[in-house]
Amino acid sequence: IIGSLSALDLWDVVNWGFPSYFLLVFFPRWKHTHAVACILPTAQYIVYTIGLLALVPTIEADLFEAFGSLNGVYGFFQGDPTAVYVAWLHIVAHDCLLGTVVSWDAIENRKATNIQYYAFVVPCIVVGIIFSPIGLLLYGMVRFLLLSNAPPSEKGDKDK
Repeated sequence: IIGSLSALDLWDVVNWGFPSYFLLVFFPRWKHTHAVACILPTAQYIVYTIGLLALVPTIEADLFEAFGSLNGVYGFFQGDPTAVYVAWLHIVAHDCLLGTVVSWDAIENRKATNIQYYAFVVPCIVVGIIFSPIGLLLYGMVRFLLLSNAPPSEKGDKDK
């Protein structure tokens, strides 16, 4: 999909998000964590985009029709490792960026304490590594039930 590299050759790109998760779990308050945590998933999105662009000319089905039904989606991915790879890369990069947003929101917007962060936010991030909708749903509940009374950020105070 990239030059002479196949999806199998590029498989390790799916693991590029793990250093970002490491920062989010172990160094969430370092001033550069959230910026650095976005770099590798962004690189994954670049590989995804190149892979998708390489894949588009090989698609024989009408995309709107293919994605309009379960059978169409199944048929689109069936037997094509490049299509499966591109889809999986999209998912893992998205999950990592979502974890970064959750961490940033908890620390910057909701002012989570260390205890709140490690007891409630980190589990949401960890669940979100594989099950991002569940991790985001859990974080939404944590945010509403446990972090909703956090003081507004300094930026918010200046706007009032």
